[in-house]
Order: sequence, then structure tokens, then C-alpha cells
Amino acid sequence: FMMNKTKRVPVMRHPKPYRFLHWLIVIEMVILLITGLNVSENFTIGLLTRGLARSIHLVIAFTWLATITIFLYYFIVSGEYQWFGLRRLGQAIDALVEKIRAFFTGEHLPEPIRYDPHKKTYIEKIYPTEVLAWWIWAAVWTLLALTGLALLFPDTFSIVNRFWHFIWPEYGKATAATRTAHFLGGILVVIVVLVHGYMVIQADMWQAIIKGIRKEPVAETE
Repeated sequence: FMMNKTKRVPVMRHPKPYRFLHWLIVIEMVILLITGLNVSENFTIGLLTRGLARSIHLVIAFTWLATITIFLYYFIVSGEYQWFGLRRLGQAIDALVEKIRAFFTGEHLPEPIRYDPHKKTYIEKIYPTEVLAWWIWAAVWTLLALTGLALLFPDTFSIVNRFWHFIWPEYGKATAATRTAHFLGGILVVIVVLVHGYMVIQADMWQAIIKGIRKEPVAETE
């Protein structure tokens, strides 16, 4: 296949269920961040009373877990997962190195996305670095979920508390170490969101996650 750099066609890149779940997760995470900072012992912003913030945080946390579960189900059923397999991690790391090099040299890298309008299917739907971003999200979400559950149910998830206490033995209580890990997980989320937002704007993907449609480059047979 050869990329036709001038021809593009509008394609429904993200259907309504995907966009709805995406923005629902965003809203939930913003609420979790705000309420989490109101109950944190590491950094407190004091917008809400501690009791109210904790109650909201717990309700939204379980809503977020349910939303993530539904999103993952949709991700698999829709076939979206095929673009993000672990087998592509090597390619993703190589692409990241290329992006960093291009950033400093000012070089413009070609867009890898290709769409076949005849078969009405993508030949390549994502930038390879999105694979890396997806697995980073998965790791951070897992960290937040496990540490959050360990703080709420310390006996049931004692192995999580013991793990973080092993990492930071200077804490008097195991849950204190887990609380710090949970807080750092929240900081990681903020960093990943900022990077994700920058990459979405740079790759001109923002319209797709709002309207669903993006003009994709057409792949032509030689």
C-alpha cells in the first residue's frame, strides 16, 4: 500500500458508545481528583469538608470501576483491542524514540494512519505510541484501583498493603504506605492526562473524540 498524502475521507473513528464512556471516565476522574485532594494527608486543597469529600470519592470510585469494566467490555467486543496488543509494544517504543528525536530535530514524521474506503476498514488506525499510552493507562488504573480497595478493605487486600509497606518500611502503618502509593498514582494520572491531551491535539485527533468523525488518509494500491 502507498499513502496518498492529499486525499482524505471522513470516517466514523469513534462511535457514540466509545465517546460516551470516554468522557464519563474523564468526568469521574476529575471528581476523584478533586475529592481525593480533599481527603489526602499528603496535599489538601480544602474545597470540601473531609467527610463529604470522602463519601463522594467512594461513590464515584465504584462508579468509575463499573465504567472501566463496561469500557473494557466494549473495547473487546468492538474489536478495538486488536490495535493495542502487547505484540506491538516493541514498535511503540521505537516510535516513541523517533518522536523524541523528531521533536528535537524539527523533522516531520509521516502519519501512519491508513484507511481503505473500498473495504471500509482501517489498514492502520492508530499511532504506534498509542499502544504504549494504552498500557500506561492500564498500569496506572490498576495501581489506583488496587491501592484504593486496599485502603477501604485493609484486611481483604492486606497483600497490597504489605507490598507497599515493604517498599516504604519507614511508615509506621502499612496503610500509610499504600495511601502514599495511591496519592502518587493520582499524580501519575495528571501527568498522563497532560501528555495524552498534548498528543491528541498534535495528531489532530480531538475532533474524533468529540464528534466521532475524522478525515483519514486514504491508502491506495500501487
